[in-house]
Formats: sequence, C-alpha cells, structure tokens
Amino acid sequence: MKKRVIQLLLGTAVLLYVFTGCSHQGSTDDKDTDSVNSGEVIVEEQEQDFIDEESQGSIELNGMLQVDGKSENSESESISTSSENQNAVLVKNGGTLTMTDGKLTKSGNTSSADESNYYGVNAVFATTAGSESSISKSEITSAAEGATAVFATGTDALIHANHVKINTSGNSSRGLKATYGGRIKAENIEVTTSGTRCAPVAAEKSGSVFVQGGTVLSSGTGSPCIFAAGTVTAEKLEGSADDSQILMIEGGSTAVLNGCDLSGSGENGVLLYRSSSENQGEGASNLKAADTKLTFRTEGPLFYVTNTKADVILKSSELKYEGNVLAKVSGNNINNWGTPGSNGGNLTLTAIDQKLKGRIICDEISTVNLKLKESSSFSGSINSDNKGKYIKVSLAEDADWKLSGDAYVNVLTNADQSCSNIDSGGYSIYYDTADSANSWLAGRTISLAGGGKIVPRG
Repeated sequence: MKKRVIQLLLGTAVLLYVFTGCSHQGSTDDKDTDSVNSGEVIVEEQEQDFIDEESQGSIELNGMLQVDGKSENSESESISTSSENQNAVLVKNGGTLTMTDGKLTKSGNTSSADESNYYGVNAVFATTAGSESSISKSEITSAAEGATAVFATGTDALIHANHVKINTSGNSSRGLKATYGGRIKAENIEVTTSGTRCAPVAAEKSGSVFVQGGTVLSSGTGSPCIFAAGTVTAEKLEGSADDSQILMIEGGSTAVLNGCDLSGSGENGVLLYRSSSENQGEGASNLKAADTKLTFRTEGPLFYVTNTKADVILKSSELKYEGNVLAKVSGNNINNWGTPGSNGGNLTLTAIDQKLKGRIICDEISTVNLKLKESSSFSGSINSDNKGKYIKVSLAEDADWKLSGDAYVNVLTNADQSCSNIDSGGYSIYYDTADSANSWLAGRTISLAGGGKIVPRG
C-alpha cells in the first residue's frame, strides 16, 4: 500500500493563548409553521445567501499538503505537522482534492484564537473560498490549541466528509466547522472532542454544516453537541455533551434536527441567545426538531432563552430532563449578553403532535407565545408567578392542556371554545379582558374540568 509520510518538527516554543468563547427578533405567526402543519417537517440542507464578505484573516494559510488552484487525488497518505498555524491539508484558489484512507495528525498551537476560530488557521483539513474537497474513510487527530479537524471557510468553499473519524484534544478545536459561507456535507462521521469550547459540529458567520448519520461526543465545557451561529442541519445523528448544553443557538441562526438522539449536561439543555460577540446576526434563534430525542441530565431548564427572539418548533419528539422547568425566558446579568434590564427573551414555542410537560417561566422583560397544535398536549404551568411581560397561549381543537399551577396570560385562544380540552387540576387561568384577542371570552368566567376556572382580570 502506497504511503507517503510528511512530517515537520519545529523546535519552537509553545505559545499559550486565552481562547475566546464561540457563540449569536420579530413575532412569529402561523405562516411560519404552515409547511410543518401540512405534514412532515422537511429536513434538508439549509442553504445560505452567501454574502460577499472578507473571509481571510491577517495570517496567510499554508498547508503541509497544499492544493492550490489544481485538482489532486490522495490515497492512503499519512500527513502530519507540528508547525504553529499550519494546516496539514489546505485546498485553496479553486482547487479540488479527493482524499481516501488518509491519516492526518496535527500538533503545534495557533498563534491567534480569532484566526483559528474564524478563518481556518491551524485547522487540520481546511478548504477555502471557491474550492472543493472530499475526505473519506480517514482519521484525523488534533492535539493542539485552536486546531479544528475539518474547516470550510469562504463563499463556495465545500467539503464532503464521509466515514471520517475525528479526535481533538486541545481547546477551541472543533470537529466540523464552517464560516463565511463555507459549507460542509458530512455522512457517517465519528467525532470526539475533549477540550473547552470544542463543539463537535459548529457553524458561524453564515457558514453551514449538514450532517447525516454518525456520533458526536464532547467532554469539555462550552462544547455542545451542536453550536449554531450559522446553520446546522442534522439527520439521524447521535451525540452526548458530558459537560455542556445539548445545543447552543445564536440569534439569527438555525439548527434543524430530524431523527436525532442528543443529550447534554450543562446549566441548561438548549441555549437560545444573542451574545455580545461579532457572531450576532439579525433575526431569531431557530430550532426545528422532528422525531428527535433530547435528553438533559441536570436540573436546569430544558430551554433557556435570553437576549434574543427564539422560534422553537417541536414535532413528534421525545423530551427528557431531570428538572421541572420546560423553558425559562428571561434577561441575564452575568454573561454580558445585552444590557441588563433590556436583554429579555421572546420565545415562540410551537408543538405539533408533541407532548410537553413542566413549568414555563418568564420574567418582566420577556414574552412567551405557546402554540399547541395538532394533537399536542401540555401538562404544566405558564407564568404562574404572574411576572411575564406578555404571555399568549393558543390551543387547536384536538390539543389539550392539563394545568399543574395557576396561569396568568395576556391572551388565551382555543379552537374548542367550550374549553373542554383544558383540565384545570384545581388551578385557574387568568386572562386580560382589555386585550381584543380575548373578545371571544366576552369577559366571562368559565368553569373547567377539575374544579378550576378561566377568570377575567384587568
């Protein structure tokens, strides 16, 4: 078997750097879920409108194996570098590379956290604007700071990864990452990361990653299974984050899950937020999950929304979590995400053929719009402490709600105007008579099954 070993060892001092974190509004109405309501949630690669954006940093990329504006094939090669900032493989300037049965290893730290986070400096396998590469049946090992395994950056940069085994151990060393319009299409991958800020799958700054099949594992803090500050679509992906959230989704970004099984153990299960970094984009933090299992192994809220608008659509999915808080929507004063007092969250949570349970908590600068559609059920309470800025709950005729505490809402709508689909459990729902959306209630008090009532206020 042909094998070429390329190795460069430099006796330079290892530089240590502090790595910054990797982190990203409008009301949502029924038109946002029309396509979902019509049938299955369609999960496909989420194309970006690529922007003509400078996708090169101040450090020029260079690779041990460099494909520059030409086409090459690589079979059964071992490529290793310990040089600071160097890629093991770099495809650039419209080049194309097909690599099979490769073995890539990387040591030697980056000299710049930002350059490695956003531009692919020090990544193991990198492809830049206008270039395309394919890597299959290969292994990638990264043991350096800021050494992401597979990195696509720049408009029309495209990487295909199939049956690739990835292991990274340094901080800020992700598994798959795309930025600045770069794209990754991966199938049957196996990614393990152990450093901090090492999401196995990540997209930032208009990058997109599509993953079908495989497993992802992380053991470091700040390392969710999926980090979306761009667009990430995953199908039939299994994963576990042992010391981090299941998902982190920045404002203006999207994660789409279909048939996935993902778990996490951080302070919250799914973090939807807008950070103070340059990642933040326009629009909501978006999560669409169908036929998916989300498991949260600690006591915090399953969903935490802060300093962003968030759209969460759940269809026929299984939610497992240790605590009793389904969602917490609030401001924050410890993360520098927005200005305290005006950095609340705005959550629209749509359930389609979906079972929900637990408390939904909302503070005085935040809003929640809960939509129970198509055979969905909710066993829980919403705004039971009457602090939320604005709360709306709507029920389809075949949806049902069993209260586990009093609910204070601005608006209640129900396709079943008899409200026989609400079991009070002895608790009551208090609605705002001044809101015209409640005109169907005509200021009435309605008795509910279980002894509770729908009660006007205001």
